Amino acid sequence: MSTQLSGWSLTRVRGVDIKVHFSFVFLLLYVMLVAGSQFHSVVSASGVDLTLIQGGAFLWSVIFSFSLCTSIVLHELGHVWMAQRQGVKVQSVTLMMLGGVSEMGKIPDRRFSEFKISIVGPLVSFLIAAGLYAVQKKSSLPGLVFFSYWLARVNLSLGIFNLIPAYPMDGGRVLRSLLEIYQGKQRALKNTVKTAKALAWVFGIVGFLGFNFLLMMIGVFVYIAAAAEESLALNEALLKGVRVADICNRTIVLSEEEILSNAAREFVKYQMRVLPVSTITGRPALVSVFRLRQVPVQYWSQIKVKAIMDQYEMSLTMDSLLEDVFAELTGQGALPIEHDGQLIGVIQARQVSDYLEFKSIDQECRSVLKPAA
Repeated sequence: MSTQLSGWSLTRVRGVDIKVHFSFVFLLLYVMLVAGSQFHSVVSASGVDLTLIQGGAFLWSVIFSFSLCTSIVLHELGHVWMAQRQGVKVQSVTLMMLGGVSEMGKIPDRRFSEFKISIVGPLVSFLIAAGLYAVQKKSSLPGLVFFSYWLARVNLSLGIFNLIPAYPMDGGRVLRSLLEIYQGKQRALKNTVKTAKALAWVFGIVGFLGFNFLLMMIGVFVYIAAAAEESLALNEALLKGVRVADICNRTIVLSEEEILSNAAREFVKYQMRVLPVSTITGRPALVSVFRLRQVPVQYWSQIKVKAIMDQYEMSLTMDSLLEDVFAELTGQGALPIEHDGQLIGVIQARQVSDYLEFKSIDQECRSVLKPAA
């Protein structure tokens, strides 16, 4: 839920970026293809005479594709609205090939918080379907009757599909939140992941036998998402009680007016791949070796750090608990550290990854060396 995804920004709603991932183009094309092939059968199923529908299959398939896109956005905005009510910061909503992904911070441990955030998306889809079915029943316009029936049926399917108890669908998180009440957090996670992986195999096998490429992709996506969710939860457990200060220290802070050749020397001197940058606006920023390497070396003495730095909405303190910010840090790759409003350092995801690996080794050693009872 919190993974940082790249994409083209379309607009902002409730302070949240609405973005489109390049893979979403394939979804639109796929939906247009399927919608075009089903056009005549859907018109017939809606009870409307085909001769009364103005425009051909292609036009209606384009309209349907973008209407479905809007439905997905509304579904995700339902999650955004409830998450914000629960005090969760939401960065963006990214439309991808397999639907929408809301990128948000850590969900509080309050009972039913995750349930409320997860269930509201399918409820929005069901409300859209109900509203469209009402329009179909009351309208006398053939085009509106047929289209309302079509989009309502798909929104109903979207709501039901998202209630499948497997990650990354909403149903997986709903199941986990309900199991936590009776089984505890760790056992609920384990059982939910098992369910998701089993369903992933079902999707994959059924898709393979039926030559359904999309269903096979969903199976692979569900399996990967379940494994990632399990890994994220286990890592957060290992980081329980660990502060930023336990992993990193203060570093040099570059000025945004510094030229890149000077920044390069600091990277080498401190053996850091990311360094913090002080800005005139006071907004925290970071500059990375990766961004430096994108500039030809002959221009390093001419270009300033501010031309390639990345600015951040959030920053950490030395007392920040890593279990609370692990998802954001993993998504961003690095986050600036401030103290009393002043930038003092940076923490990188790779530092936390190294810490987790060594802590895991330490735990394994302890279990092996533990004396027998």
